[in-house]
Amino acid sequence: MSMKRRGVAGAVILAVTGAAGALVTASPAMAASGCKVSYAVVSQWSTGFQASLQVTNLGDPVDGWTLQFDFPEATQRVAQGWSASWSQTGARVGAASLPWNSALGTGATVGIGFVGSSAGPAPVPTAFALNGVPCTGVPVTESPSPLPDNQPPTVTLTSPQRNPDVAWGYDLYLAASAGDPDGEVTKVEFYAGGALLFTDTMAPYEFTYTVRGTPGGFSLWAKAYDDQGLTATSQSISAFVFSPAETIVGVVEAGVETGCWLLVTDTTRYLLLGDDQTLFTPGAGLRIRGTTRPSLGTTCQQGTPFLVYSVQPA
Repeated sequence: MSMKRRGVAGAVILAVTGAAGALVTASPAMAASGCKVSYAVVSQWSTGFQASLQVTNLGDPVDGWTLQFDFPEATQRVAQGWSASWSQTGARVGAASLPWNSALGTGATVGIGFVGSSAGPAPVPTAFALNGVPCTGVPVTESPSPLPDNQPPTVTLTSPQRNPDVAWGYDLYLAASAGDPDGEVTKVEFYAGGALLFTDTMAPYEFTYTVRGTPGGFSLWAKAYDDQGLTATSQSISAFVFSPAETIVGVVEAGVETGCWLLVTDTTRYLLLGDDQTLFTPGAGLRIRGTTRPSLGTTCQQGTPFLVYSVQPA
């Protein structure tokens, strides 16, 4: 970048359009930004010089501004200035707005200046920044904010809503709701006890499961996939599968606890669990169809729990 000297009483005028390099420091003061600076050495003498600057805002209006630049020569110092609050640290010079000229609209220009000292010639600074934004002479078009990273889908198991007890061979209805905040759900998988039961690729996501697994407890959950390959897993719901239905024949016996009834066979004492207890009388012979539930906790302590489906006299 060239500069033209006109002698002691002449002027050196520079409209800086280069990059600001180390002058770039982030500042929230400008959104859409841009600036232009004309720097003029209006007079020079053996031990000093006088400079005048015209600062033009090419971006959005600002209320409060700071101009920064670096002196090229180590002996250059700001002695006193006007129309700004001047400061200097090393080669870095700062000129901050005053209350009466802090508002700088789009296209507006503010004039500032200073008297400086120098041990020799006073070379012109080559880069300026206004509120941390390089003064290139043209407005800065800000890049749009980058799109956020892909968000995972969401999935909730909506049926069953509680921990179900299911008899072996019976149907259990499974359903899930799923969505994706920035894309599409491509499929929902239903799992039972770690085994994949069914994959649904269209809403509503649902499946009827005929329970034929090993009797005992297991967990149900759903897993959703989005169009970017991210996944999400629903809450887990505990379920219990009864043994296949069977028929037992025996004699009714009253339990130790009030309201508890047993059916005694040649090999086992069954704790009867059922709402209809009409035929539960001591000494009655009954044929009962149902299923055992060994791990079921009840207030009745004696016998193997047996869930009653139907009761007939033996």
